[in-house]
Amino acid sequence: MVAHDGHDSTAVRVAWILIACWVLVTLGTLFAPERVSFNMARYINVWLMSAFTLAHGSRRYGWSGIIVYFVLAVVVTNAFENMSIATGFPFGEYRHTAAMGPQLADVPIIVGPIFAVAGYLGWVLAAAPPAGCYPCAAMRSASV
Repeated sequence: MVAHDGHDSTAVRVAWILIACWVLVTLGTLFAPERVSFNMARYINVWLMSAFTLAHGSRRYGWSGIIVYFVLAVVVTNAFENMSIATGFPFGEYRHTAAMGPQLADVPIIVGPIFAVAGYLGWVLAAAPPAGCYPCAAMRSASV
């Protein structure tokens, strides 16, 4: 993990700005769908959350660490999605429609970043249980 010396507040500000933009785009699809279509919001939000993951991850793991994670997550996701589409293993038989946008092989290009973001957020949230959470503390000490 990368140590923080208090001088990385720019990454924190960028992360919060990206979250605010994500909220605005998401609310825009609900309250002003004529301005922000669901389809357009899908791509904007994937980009925003990918940028958030990279900004936040750069603070925790350094730029090279988070970029390696992100690339590996996208490649592994695409490989397993394509394998499942071709063989039915491991996720069962299914197809992505053209409505999901451009595809890399048989998988929409946004699927890899979606799983990279979800994986990173799950990792971060699992590593930081709420303060004073007795069950969380007990689970953490039991797993060490």
